[in-house]
Amino acid sequence: MTITEFEHISLSLRPLLQSIGQQFFADGTRGDDVAQEVLMRLWLMRDRICMAKGVEPLAVRMAKNYCVNEWRRQQRMLSVEKIADVAATTQADDIAERYHQLQKAIENLPPSAQRLFRMRYEWDLSVEEIAAIMGISPRSVSSIVSTAKRTIKEQLVKGGLL
Repeated sequence: MTITEFEHISLSLRPLLQSIGQQFFADGTRGDDVAQEVLMRLWLMRDRICMAKGVEPLAVRMAKNYCVNEWRRQQRMLSVEKIADVAATTQADDIAERYHQLQKAIENLPPSAQRLFRMRYEWDLSVEEIAAIMGISPRSVSSIVSTAKRTIKEQLVKGGLL
């Protein structure tokens, strides 16, 4: 794909991508962010795009995935803030014990699940990035990470931490 072709495609896709972002977040500025991010990613993968299948379906899927990932990131940040509020009112020894129990629960995971869990939540990589690094499908990554979270949660509930 040439620069001129990409410019033409991006001009036609930008309003659609902005609309997806605005509908998802109910915020005009976030729509611009979604469009910009997706167009940047399309540019980076321009050599691998099959023009016969069309770019629009790919761009729409990328925009929706980006919106969901951003929403999840916001939810994690809210969770971290909530944990920080609880931590501020909790004794330091209690925090250390909870952290130790969490680390122990993570270490009890199978090595592959432990690796993917840490990549997702400690390194803050997206499912797609993990899939590319590990050479497995994004669906497999999501499944393994979800199972790992469930296992950790069960261990923490048994330990009385949740």
